[in-house]
Amino acid sequence: MSYRYFHLDNLETMNGETDNPLFDGMQIVLTDAEYDLNEDSTGWIVGDCNYSLLAMNVSRFYPADFELQFEGNIGDSVTVDPYGTSIPFRVKNVTHDDEPPFRISDFDQDGEWDPNESISIRPYAALQDGPLISIRFNQDSLAISDTTIYDTTITGTDTVYSDTTLYDTTHLEVIDPVAGDIFHIEIDRPFSMTDVYSFTTTASRIDVDSAKAQLNSIAVVPNPYIVAASWEPRHQYQSGRGPRKIDFINLPNECTIKIFTLSGYLITTITHNDIYENGTESWNLLSRDNLDIAYGVYLYHVDAPGIGEHTGKFAVIK
Repeated sequence: MSYRYFHLDNLETMNGETDNPLFDGMQIVLTDAEYDLNEDSTGWIVGDCNYSLLAMNVSRFYPADFELQFEGNIGDSVTVDPYGTSIPFRVKNVTHDDEPPFRISDFDQDGEWDPNESISIRPYAALQDGPLISIRFNQDSLAISDTTIYDTTITGTDTVYSDTTLYDTTHLEVIDPVAGDIFHIEIDRPFSMTDVYSFTTTASRIDVDSAKAQLNSIAVVPNPYIVAASWEPRHQYQSGRGPRKIDFINLPNECTIKIFTLSGYLITTITHNDIYENGTESWNLLSRDNLDIAYGVYLYHVDAPGIGEHTGKFAVIK
């Protein structure tokens, strides 16, 4: 059965479990989130304004992200709150593409928003204890200032002036927001009934050019094979050595290996068929007649259908 949709209704495995059903060779692993302010993604995303957050209070999270989209400079009036306080920006719910109700805490009662005054976003203004996000910026001046100190010294009839310039490195210039700047507020939230996540997959394929280049990494180990390799297993039922073998490594997933003497006599043919690239195939050093091979130098030929061929040699010595 092939699924185009994976329904999450009443799903209990949403904390990273791997118990969800397989479909089309895939499995969905879910990790749900709790409501929280995403501090890493909250901040100025457009513009050079360097106001920092002095405070952000969240009461009853609302499942959406918000932005303050400046359409004017400080002192301009783009819109007003219900009490007539003007602001140079629009409050946007960027998740649902609307403008939620808001209120400005106009501390000095001058009828316009100042950067140190709170902005309260209330998606459900009619609810007294509904969701509320309140932010306030820190406009502390960080301008690098220089202070010159003059010292006067009288020596005889001459007056010597010396000065020292001090830099307060804790200060940077305040950059106010201007038209076009955007402050983004991102809220982590659980899955909702309206969430839809789409993805596509690409079937595996063979990159012929890359596969041809990888044929050069095919090798025989050990090479040379000296009487017996130390890593070979011992005989299971009697003393002495176990079966002899060499390995062909870095093989494509499908190939045929032919082993020849220097005179061109075919010793044996090995078929390699695996689901993995860079595979390994062992040979027990027996001919196709099931006889031990003699010491000497041998040639091998690897034929990978649709990819290419590779040749090499190895030695078996006393």
